[in-house]
Amino acid sequence: DIEHTRTQYAKEKEVVIKNVEGGVLDGYLHINLSAPARITKLTIDHPDTDCVAAGSGEVLYGLDRDKILRAPDDYYGMQGQYARRLQTPTRFVYFFPATLARWIRLVPEEPNLCFLNYTNVAVSGLSEGNQ
Repeated sequence: DIEHTRTQYAKEKEVVIKNVEGGVLDGYLHINLSAPARITKLTIDHPDTDCVAAGSGEVLYGLDRDKILRAPDDYYGMQGQYARRLQTPTRFVYFFPATLARWIRLVPEEPNLCFLNYTNVAVSGLSEGNQ
């Protein structure tokens, strides 16, 4: 509903990802951004076979290793109706409160969660003028 969306969130841009570390063999995903950004959304495309479809765990993110923000979360249920509508059996979506970060780390309780078999990872953030 664009009418009730804050202006700065309506103008999100894709954030450049430097690299993605981890995966199903490691039991975590660590996403390094090319530069600090006010992150708003993480989208992970993945297959939905031979894996656990939903679960919970920790979401960690920050600018450096000294100031780590932690959000224990039910990855698939606690993000609200809008996030649930965006998620599909092959797409995971997670929202952030426009926090300045340089990295994101997902540590699921279930080591075979489907998004750990990622095929594509995208991060959105506020555009330069809306930070």
